[in-house]
Amino acid sequence: MAETLDLLKGLGRSVARGVPQLATGFVDLAGLPLTMTGVRQPEQIFGSTAYLTNKGLLPQPQTGLLNQGAELASSAINPSLLLKAGLLGAAASQMPKYSSLLGKSNIEQSATNRLITQSPELKQQYNALNLPHAETKGGRILNTDAARELFPEYAADRTLSAQVHEPASTFVKNLYAEKLSLPTPKGLENTVVFTAGGTGAGKTSAIKRASQEASDAINNAEMIYDTNMNTFSSADDKIQQALKAGRNVQVFYTYRDPVTSLTEGALTRASKMEKNFGSGRTVPLSEHLKTHIGSQKTIKELAAKYKDNDNVIIRAIDNSKGVEDVRYMDIKDIPKFNETELRKKLNEALEKSKSNISEAIYKGTKDY
Repeated sequence: MAETLDLLKGLGRSVARGVPQLATGFVDLAGLPLTMTGVRQPEQIFGSTAYLTNKGLLPQPQTGLLNQGAELASSAINPSLLLKAGLLGAAASQMPKYSSLLGKSNIEQSATNRLITQSPELKQQYNALNLPHAETKGGRILNTDAARELFPEYAADRTLSAQVHEPASTFVKNLYAEKLSLPTPKGLENTVVFTAGGTGAGKTSAIKRASQEASDAINNAEMIYDTNMNTFSSADDKIQQALKAGRNVQVFYTYRDPVTSLTEGALTRASKMEKNFGSGRTVPLSEHLKTHIGSQKTIKELAAKYKDNDNVIIRAIDNSKGVEDVRYMDIKDIPKFNETELRKKLNEALEKSKSNISEAIYKGTKDY
């Protein structure tokens, strides 16, 4: 009975949020030249949907496909919303930060539209995330995997992680740039901590166990950008953004055997999520391989570039012997991978693990 009442309350809030958009849709339209170009945030446009939501005059958007469907149904009769959708698509196709997200799958397109039209609400939802696999500590942790949870298609089936990767990544990049434009919050150090390493390497837990210094860095940093750093240009751009904004940078790369990272990291995590939340986040084998090979190469290039920069500290952590024996390692000692051999080993490991994982996780991981 209680669950039914909660469901009805959620639907009521969704309808209460949708109906006023018969009017606010026109305000949203009028403000598009400002919001789409970044001159104003949607919540700064007086009378807009985002403005009224931010002021508490409209209910917060409800999660779940049923609730979002109710909101859409109660507002879709508004011709201005149809025009708004068309304008958003046309305008976004001309914008560099969204153009690469258009024309993809229906799920990716839907996630992109939500990213464009509901930015303020998504920020609030992101800051409030406190799931075992998606904790943001009030927005201090920037993590694409956590940002995926903002999109209901993914929350309903986490084996679709690849289809919301780009919108989730774009959301985090935009949030990062926004935070760098603001003063460092009181009580925190003006430092951005970056993680680096392949999927399933146990990055966050390894950093905390490596030393008290590393643990303090995580606890006191203004931001923790939880990423793989598998591409040098992207990683370097993020570091440069931080330095230009007057921040210090610490990078912690975590090494773990890619096969172990798959079987005891990525697959184990996916199965645990599936048990607790109905579906588990999967990483395609080719992407898993890419993150391990790419991050190894990137960290060495970053270490060489910033070796004489006192504002950038880069450390490597060996997590190959388990959580009880985590230790620092010299970057030059990070083992080199043979891509052809590793690709074969990963495929063999997945096939051996098939009987211990669900069919959904197997299919979400198997891509070659």
